Amino acid sequence: MDWYRGTYYDEQTGKNYYGLKQKKEAFELYLKACGIPKHYFYYELPPCPELKPVDFPNPDRAFDITRFNYYKDKDEI
Repeated sequence: MDWYRGTYYDEQTGKNYYGLKQKKEAFELYLKACGIPKHYFYYELPPCPELKPVDFPNPDRAFDITRFNYYKDKDEI
């Protein structure tokens, strides 16, 4: 976990935070499968990065995208 954090995790941007979180959850699941209590292994995750807002197209544009004729000839499909 420390190696992954030092190699892949970026402290400034929070890049690969969720990879680090998944590795922690996988290790806890392994401990559970071996019959070891979950609290035996403690690893504190860094703070979660702020989520950026997602820009969705307006409904008219989304309708145009889904109804666009991508093929001029139906035999190309």
